[in-house]
Amino acid sequence: MRIQLDYYRVLGLTPQARVDQINQAHSDRIKSLPRREYSEIAIGSRQKLLNVAHTVLADSSQRQVYDAQILPELIQSRNEQAFFIEIDKRDLSGALLILYELGEYDQIISLATATNSSIFNSPDPDLILSSVLAYLELGRENWSQGRYEAAAKSFGLGMNILEKRIGKITEKTTEKADLFPEIHQELQKNLCQLRPYQVLELMSSGLTTAGITLLQELLDERRGIDGKGDDRSGLNIDKFLQFILELRIYMTSSEQEELFETEARRPSLVASYLSVYALIAKGVSQRQPQLISRAKSLLSKISSSQNVYLEEAISALLLGQVSEATKLLDLSNETEKMASIQLKSKPENDLIKGLYHYTQSWLGTEIYPNFKELIGESVELDSYFSDAKVQAYIDELPNTSSIFSSGTAISIPNPPVAWTTAVPANEEFTKIPNQNIPDLFIPRDNSISRDNPEDIAAVADRPYIPPNTHSDSRLRTRSRERRYKFHPERLILFLVTVIGLVSFRICVLEFPHNQRIHSSI
Repeated sequence: MRIQLDYYRVLGLTPQARVDQINQAHSDRIKSLPRREYSEIAIGSRQKLLNVAHTVLADSSQRQVYDAQILPELIQSRNEQAFFIEIDKRDLSGALLILYELGEYDQIISLATATNSSIFNSPDPDLILSSVLAYLELGRENWSQGRYEAAAKSFGLGMNILEKRIGKITEKTTEKADLFPEIHQELQKNLCQLRPYQVLELMSSGLTTAGITLLQELLDERRGIDGKGDDRSGLNIDKFLQFILELRIYMTSSEQEELFETEARRPSLVASYLSVYALIAKGVSQRQPQLISRAKSLLSKISSSQNVYLEEAISALLLGQVSEATKLLDLSNETEKMASIQLKSKPENDLIKGLYHYTQSWLGTEIYPNFKELIGESVELDSYFSDAKVQAYIDELPNTSSIFSSGTAISIPNPPVAWTTAVPANEEFTKIPNQNIPDLFIPRDNSISRDNPEDIAAVADRPYIPPNTHSDSRLRTRSRERRYKFHPERLILFLVTVIGLVSFRICVLEFPHNQRIHSSI
């Protein structure tokens, strides 16, 4: 039987090696023992091949003849694998062991594949061992080089060889066999720890469906993103969450919506958050406000245990529920973000204006970049609010403000340009010609005619009263509340000042009397 080796490679040397180096290499190889799973027969065959190589190379005359056979071709082709040595079939286990030690894993697998039937039917477990170890090492090499799918395939093939062999032994003995249990566990452990990397590679290469399927297996074993189950990946909750966050850029908003909404039902607080972000991103980008309503409902459930008032305020804003958004902002204790909103609300100190600008920035910097189809996309809230489907949906909601559904911000003193989607809120609007007045700005009264200049002038000169007078009155009430907002700290400061002044005056008035008493004593 021929094996693709030469005597120099058997000893781990080059043709330039000196005699003392040949002797030392032979001695070292004999002393170094292979993995303890190998039998004495395999170790003996290995030693036999090492001795043959040493005998030929240590003897000058034999080496000269051998070099004359291989050196010319070796120098010409520079291919160390162009030579073969003849071995007895009984020494195959020793030859495979030497190949394993040399790192020739592909050659072991090639030999195992060529003699597949004889290996599986052979009573010699050393042949199975070398093949399985070759797949194990190939898997590790692929893993270290970032080829995770190839690594998983190698580990899987090694597992298959073991399990098939175990099955054949079990059939003969009627008892469950356990062949190389430590290596079997090692393969299983590597396969489990590799799965997160497989998911990442599948998704990053565009095989999102396969990646999500494998991810779902991990989530089921963990019992959720923040669950306490064991998927044997070696990742704790914090590292697994970081892994999930890294995956988001490879999934679309629809894929994340489906995945995280399902996970939120376990229940999972983290999945609920991620589901909210997916719903908001998809709702704004695809002009589907009903998704934002779902996100708002999910946030209301989370709010019982978490401070998500700012996210709720954003959702309310996107649904035109300005009064509710203002109340939610008052409840938020996120100091830095509220400071940013207040800064953006200048100079009118209008929180809704600040929230609008903050929402646009938040969507563009924190939300859109985490969705595959939205990376690099700009956020246009003015286009969102001017969309006919969005307007129609918002008009049907309770407690909404017409400043969004109608496309202008008449209730706001100086609205941002982005809000004035239907008609620009500029000086020309106060002197509007009849053809520029949208139907939404005409009061729903048959006595008012678009063709009557006096009626048009009357409409232009008076503030707009939206159809939902109840919600608008609440807005005006809220505006007055903000204008005359009670500040208890100011009252306390005033009372302390008054008490201090009174106390000081009493002390001054009593000073002469106190001085007389002291003198008499």
